[in-house]
Amino acid sequence: MTPREWKDMTGIGGWSMSAGAEHVRQLVLDQPSNKRYLVYGLYVLRPCESPEIPLNPLFAQLAELAEQYPGGVPGAAWVAHGRERN
Repeated sequence: MTPREWKDMTGIGGWSMSAGAEHVRQLVLDQPSNKRYLVYGLYVLRPCESPEIPLNPLFAQLAELAEQYPGGVPGAAWVAHGRERN
């Protein structure tokens, strides 16, 4: 983890340095034998077989669409509605 990732992870829960260190220590002790790494992503350390979090299949599909349509999917748009529209 980078210092910023550590700050992000421990800052969300309002952890002290010692509480964060104890949390990581417990994760290491509980680590499955087939998972050699704890990888940081989205404020959580996750057990992984490699030093990188595996790509979510949905993200892989989105990456494939982005490659197929570098200018955006024809006819697609992001739209935000106010609270009065559900």
